[in-house]
Amino acid sequence: MNVRLRFAAVWALILAAATPFDFLAQTWQQQVDSDIRVTLDDTQHELHGDIHITYRNNSPETLDFVWMHLWPNAYRNGKTALAKQQFRDGEMFMFYALSRDLGGIDSLAFTSNGQALEWTYHPEHIDIAKVSFPAPLGPGQSVELSTPFRVELPSGKISRLGHLAESYQITQWYPKPAVFDADGWHPMPYLNQGEFYSEYGTFDVRIALPENYTVGATGDFVTGSEDNDAESARLDSLAKASEDWCDRGGWEEATNDFPPSSERMKTLHYRQSRVHDFAWFADKRYKVLRGEVLLPNEDRVVTTWSMFTPESGELWQRAPEYLKDATYYYSLWNGDYPYDQVTAVDGTISAGGGMEYPNVTVIGNTGSASALETVIVHEVGHNWFYGILGSNERDNAWMDEGINSFNETRYILTKYGDDKGLNFLVGNSNLAKRFDVDDFRYKWIDELSCLFPARLGVDQPMQCHSNSLTSLNYGAIIYKKTAAAFAMLQSHLGTERFDAAMQAYFDTWKFRHPSPADLQASMEASTGEDLAWFFEDWVQTTQRNDLKLVSTDARASGPWSFRAIKVRNVGELSSPARVSGLKGDSVVAVVDFPLLAPGEVGQALRPHVDVDRWVLDHDRATLDYNRKNNVRHTRMLGGVEPLQVRMLTRLEDPERTQLFWAPAMGWNRHDGLMLGATLHNSALPWRDVTWRWTPLLGRDRYEDAVNLQGLLAVEGRHGDFSWALKSRRFGAMEFLQSNAAQAYIDVSPKPLTRTSLGMAYRLNANPTSPFDATVSTELIHIDGYADQGLWSSEPPAIRRMAARAELTINHRLEGLPGARQSLSVRTTRVQHDGVDSYLIDPPMPLTMNNSVLDAWYHLERTVPSAGREVGWSVDARLVAVDGWHEFGAAPAGSQASSDPLVDALLLYRGADTSAGSWLSRQANLERGGLPLNLVSSRGFSSLRAEMRLPIGLPITVQAGGALARNPEWGVGLPVVDRLHLVASGCLDLGPVRISVPVWTREAGTDVWGPADRWRFSLNLLELNPWDLVRQNVK
Repeated sequence: MNVRLRFAAVWALILAAATPFDFLAQTWQQQVDSDIRVTLDDTQHELHGDIHITYRNNSPETLDFVWMHLWPNAYRNGKTALAKQQFRDGEMFMFYALSRDLGGIDSLAFTSNGQALEWTYHPEHIDIAKVSFPAPLGPGQSVELSTPFRVELPSGKISRLGHLAESYQITQWYPKPAVFDADGWHPMPYLNQGEFYSEYGTFDVRIALPENYTVGATGDFVTGSEDNDAESARLDSLAKASEDWCDRGGWEEATNDFPPSSERMKTLHYRQSRVHDFAWFADKRYKVLRGEVLLPNEDRVVTTWSMFTPESGELWQRAPEYLKDATYYYSLWNGDYPYDQVTAVDGTISAGGGMEYPNVTVIGNTGSASALETVIVHEVGHNWFYGILGSNERDNAWMDEGINSFNETRYILTKYGDDKGLNFLVGNSNLAKRFDVDDFRYKWIDELSCLFPARLGVDQPMQCHSNSLTSLNYGAIIYKKTAAAFAMLQSHLGTERFDAAMQAYFDTWKFRHPSPADLQASMEASTGEDLAWFFEDWVQTTQRNDLKLVSTDARASGPWSFRAIKVRNVGELSSPARVSGLKGDSVVAVVDFPLLAPGEVGQALRPHVDVDRWVLDHDRATLDYNRKNNVRHTRMLGGVEPLQVRMLTRLEDPERTQLFWAPAMGWNRHDGLMLGATLHNSALPWRDVTWRWTPLLGRDRYEDAVNLQGLLAVEGRHGDFSWALKSRRFGAMEFLQSNAAQAYIDVSPKPLTRTSLGMAYRLNANPTSPFDATVSTELIHIDGYADQGLWSSEPPAIRRMAARAELTINHRLEGLPGARQSLSVRTTRVQHDGVDSYLIDPPMPLTMNNSVLDAWYHLERTVPSAGREVGWSVDARLVAVDGWHEFGAAPAGSQASSDPLVDALLLYRGADTSAGSWLSRQANLERGGLPLNLVSSRGFSSLRAEMRLPIGLPITVQAGGALARNPEWGVGLPVVDRLHLVASGCLDLGPVRISVPVWTREAGTDVWGPADRWRFSLNLLELNPWDLVRQNVK
């Protein structure tokens, strides 16, 4: 070893010791060799097999047992970890599936050299077993383990193992030892999200099945063994026939029916070393195309196989090209593909668009040539990032899915050009031009995808356990943010240094289990650069990167005097920076800055070039969270951005001030028809601060004038904190005091204005936790009551003001799929500014106060049954009101005659429910609301039970009661509790709920039929698209 090599080795050890993951590279690794013989029974959809495992203990530990994965048992019932993960994500199939749709593994009898072994199931997971060794297994020793097994194949609708009719995907199908490494054992239940971690070894597998099945599998045929030679000849013949079939467009006449299974069986013998799994796929309909790829670094040819059903032929005819190019480019950038064949099969996969296994990948329905190419490339790429570099996908999913997605994007850009736009995805259409994204670049997809959850405040770190991630973040963060972050790292290091580092990582860790620390140490050793800023902050946190172009005409600090470009890092992450000078759409100058730490200012000489503007991060390489501070124009009024006015919304454009609009229409009983528009700044992805204003014009029905009504909202968020300033103004005939209504002579409706400032803080930031809680507060001001129209002189302020605080706790019941409960406790202090008497002009001001405590508990469960939802819920509510007797609470919720504080749009605000107008029947029915014509001045307690009927119609039945507290009329009389009962039927039509009482009992009197007690709810504010998106990504 020369001096330079010694120095490099020492430097690598220092970097490894200093890594933030605090991990020294593991020098040993277990080896597991498996010999499997299996038969497919395609009438019973079962596998019958035997497995012989040679387990070699290369660790320094003595082992007494092995954890064995029995992953087919993940499909056994609705209590497995797989089922629970699906329930959490809203998929209930395993709960109501018939027994024939489920599956599992049984007939197990573990032995070692003929001696029966003790084994037990994991105390929590039936898809894991603990198998005791016949004797302690010391370092360097091996043990033989054997067992028969039978697998009932589940429906392919559930996940990755199973069948649809006679199309089979046989994955994670045999008893497989868990990994034992420096951290100990890694027994893992099977999950859709968060994949695999297995030991390397050699697989020798014999598969027996009817002769007319075509199989795509891990490994190579063992020449001369079993029926392999005949099958090789059959595949060659089928490939030639399939090529001719594609040339003549055979898919136009083909059907996708299954032919009868051959009565004759065949046995195929596969063998593959240096892999950690074995999968196979079988279908009698497969067309087959064969190809080859010459590896870029070795003089070696790899065979490619494409297997697809007839109906997919038009898309799959180019699959050999995609397999060839993917294998070539991944080999070029990371290291040559070490196996002899790579296969893609057209499958029935239910979990994701595709799934990777050593040598073979299954592709789901894609719908377009570009989507098929992208999925094939991604899944073939997993042969490197999962197959050859066997990281722990459950703990470190970004190391395989994320880095692989980076290579996938790089493939598209390399093959089709950096300027590839959205047409690659949507085909040649006018959509891109119509929505002003004709200059959009394909490479921006990764950045924008991770910005969406970040701007909504629901993103999670890249370094996060797979089962702790929401399904949204698993895609947006693990796949897309990691891809964009590694593209930034590539830009920072330069392509040559980056590729050398990745190839060094590949060469060092292939066929092993690298950790994040190993990747960091390997890249630091190769580049000679401390990359802690990337692997600590970018990977392990949700901190934001925000670079600001401070000036392009600054006088440089220091001993020299020149015009400089200044960039400040105003974010939380260290980041490289690049400023581009643009003339029109052409880049005429580029200025690079060194890595900038948070708060640091960088400056560089400004080139003497003629440009229109200077743009920071023009090539969008740094995942800049806020690009509105990235542009400086050089012309007159250079600080003023061009204005872009568009309908609906557009992607955020940092070089323009964007204003969006949409037509708006409204109606209520007092204002009549109103027309207007919604103006807003909500570009995609949404910004931290958004505003929207909806001015509505309507003709005054009582005076010859035009009224301006509408809504205004300004909202913002930072981390778990959010705030909203809202105001709405619409006509109403609402009186603050009842004696004002009695003094009413001829007062026209008045514009009632509600203004509020609300703030909320999310207490539990883990979106996959079964618990979440929010504490919120709101300040409310309402004025414009009809009382003010009773005097000729100017009356005092007649208004209602309130301060409200609320704690809401939600809990998903993991032991009861489809069930959740919530508790809300709200306290409100209300001040009413009215008058002492309506008979005196001018009136004397009078202030009244109320305190309200409102506690609400809700329990519900929704269970799909034969494709229809069956659900039930129970609500209990306690409301206590103290103070002014004319202020109360209604079990029906905010309604036409009683809407003291709730932010709701009512069609006939202020109407008396006894007036007979159907508009007066509107009530929000919130918080377990009951259709009772009741307002209680001292509060009430209520209980409601509701059930959704499984009849295919949105009909529910409910029953409940409220014990209302009201004082008797007269001075000094006591407060009386009266029980009100109701049974009703409800019809849910999207945002509208109609509740029709069948029987009501009030004050001891029974009333049958709806009479004047029916109610409908229509809270239009709940249809706000801004709020709907935020609710659906929680």
